[in-house]
Amino acid sequence: MPDSIDADFERHHKAILQNIAGVIDDDTADDEAKKLTKLALSSGDQLMLACLFARFDDYLNAGRVPPNAMLVGISEAFSKFRSGMTMDEAFGLKKQGRGKPASYLRREIARTHAAAVAALIGRDETLEVACEMVAENKSVGHGFSESQIKRNYLKHRNTN
Repeated sequence: MPDSIDADFERHHKAILQNIAGVIDDDTADDEAKKLTKLALSSGDQLMLACLFARFDDYLNAGRVPPNAMLVGISEAFSKFRSGMTMDEAFGLKKQGRGKPASYLRREIARTHAAAVAALIGRDETLEVACEMVAENKSVGHGFSESQIKRNYLKHRNTN
């Protein structure tokens, strides 16, 4: 499920970037912005929310009005905040219930691990040696253990 959410988010995010660049029309962008805003505000994911705010800012920096869906979504979050919710609750960052879903960033790191291990296996390294090499590489390993990198590879090896 998170992989499909990530793919949807990336597709909507790319469409918004294309609209800012003038590649796609505003009507299409408004539909994409509605979906992007809904995902960002309901996911509880800080990176998705940061992407939403960055694109909002990009519109303003380009001297354009952000799509109505972004304005409405952010306005609704501020209304929740004004009604007494904390900022985290208003923007969907504080979820009720057990556990915490993995963030978009952590899933991207896991996919990076899988791709790096797969590339090393393609160069005739064993799975264990490949995981060790990735763990030792600070720019790719991000401080994860060999066993976590191996789990990431086994989970995401077919998504790259």
